[in-house]
Amino acid sequence: MDIYLHYVPKHRVVACRQCLVAVWPKNLISHFRGPAHELTLAQAQEVVIDLNSRSLDLCWPQDLKLPKTPVQAIVSLPVFRDGQRCTLDPRNCAYVFRNEKVLREHWRKEHKWSLCQVLGGGGFAKKQRAVERLQLAVQRPVLCQRLFSAGPGSQFFEVLDDTLDNGDGQGTSGSYQIVSGAQKISSPLTEYGFDKENSMTAAQGSGLTW
Repeated sequence: MDIYLHYVPKHRVVACRQCLVAVWPKNLISHFRGPAHELTLAQAQEVVIDLNSRSLDLCWPQDLKLPKTPVQAIVSLPVFRDGQRCTLDPRNCAYVFRNEKVLREHWRKEHKWSLCQVLGGGGFAKKQRAVERLQLAVQRPVLCQRLFSAGPGSQFFEVLDDTLDNGDGQGTSGSYQIVSGAQKISSPLTEYGFDKENSMTAAQGSGLTW
């Protein structure tokens, strides 16, 4: 497991070391058989067997709770420097985004607010007021991370820029890589030396279901 996965006990999930995203246990087989890894079925099943044998405290999707306040960054996940935090309701809203279209949809659905709500005027003056409203609504750029690339747990959350968290809540001083977009670490895959017949037999009853 250590070759491919990193356990993040603070959030009770496992993250793929190469793809820099968390993966739900039920998706591990398809993830490691995909184009990023191209493991054989037996090899992917061995990763699941190894994970299952460690009796880790893994959470279910419905139990995952994302941070509402800034937290230390997690070492096994990329840190994005182009995050923006919604400040329309700073006491109750912790929404962090990296896409203006997504932000506007959030404003419309969650805050019943849009840039079109500008009273009076037209032309340049109206556009100028819209820009001012945008600047007021997005006041604070932030560093951010997310656990999953899609589905439950894929919402971005704000992270601090002074320490790095290895996942167990213990921060470490020093610099760490900040990226502006999704980035993968390329590393050679190590071939497993398993007896494939025994691996396949053992794997049949070892799959995780969440």
